[in-house]
Amino acid sequence: MKTPACAKKFLPFVRDENGSTTIEIVLWTPIVLGFFGLITDATVAMNTQQDFYGIARDASRMVATGQRTADEAVGYIQERLGNADDLVADVSIADNFVTSSITAPAGSYTTVSSAFVGGDLNAEVTMWIENFEGS
Repeated sequence: MKTPACAKKFLPFVRDENGSTTIEIVLWTPIVLGFFGLITDATVAMNTQQDFYGIARDASRMVATGQRTADEAVGYIQERLGNADDLVADVSIADNFVTSSITAPAGSYTTVSSAFVGGDLNAEVTMWIENFEGS
């Protein structure tokens, strides 16, 4: 089979391997950077959820030991988390147990994946009230 004339002009270019590494780097760089961004977002989300658990635990403990009321504990949670608009904090008392819960959209704490990651970051801690009447 005979090679067309226009193909003969491009054959040296196609066979030349100079710059092939550059093309591979240009093609892989966005994928690698995106992967690092997702890893960073996952790390930030997990760290934020751990912070939520710590703050909810502190609030529950304060109410369980009588240091604060439930309303003061909600204020404490909001103060510790910077009074974020999309944050929902609740402290409830039922059957000699206090439960502190914190919920916030995951997208408000991530950067790279916030456009396509849904769901919430949640933390809920329940403790027995140590100083209730009748014990």
